Amino acid sequence: MTKNIRLFSILERLSKSHKVCVKELALLYDVDVKTLQNDFKTIREYFSDNLIKKGDCFF
Repeated sequence: MTKNIRLFSILERLSKSHKVCVKELALLYDVDVKTLQNDFKTIREYFSDNLIKKGDCFF
C-alpha cells in the first residue's frame, strides 16, 4: 500500500468512525508505528483544526 492510499484510507476511517488509533492502524496496514506517526504528521498539516489527539488515538 502506498503512502497516499494509506493516508486516504485513514481519512476515510476518521470520517466514518470518528476515532482511529495508531497502534490499531499499524497492525491493520502492516507498517511500523513510526510510519503512522509520520502519516498523522502529514494529515495534521492540512487538518490540524479538525483533528484532536488523545494518547495514540485521533478524533
